[in-house]
Amino acid sequence: MKCKSCAGNYKTKELICPYCGRTNLLGKLWFAEKSEAEKEYEKARAEYKKRVTPYVLNRFLNRSLVLSLFA
Repeated sequence: MKCKSCAGNYKTKELICPYCGRTNLLGKLWFAEKSEAEKEYEKARAEYKKRVTPYVLNRFLNRSLVLSLFA
């Protein structure tokens, strides 16, 4: 990306121009979207951990039944 102030080249994801210090609006927008996506990911991950999948529950019950028969 090219800075509008000093014409220096830098990455679009930078929050400020490393040469003149001008804020990069695209970088700020990217950072906000990234932060929001990370929050959504953590929320979904926490919800998923709360649930027990039927497969896991079935395996647990089967193993406990088998162990109780042989004990």
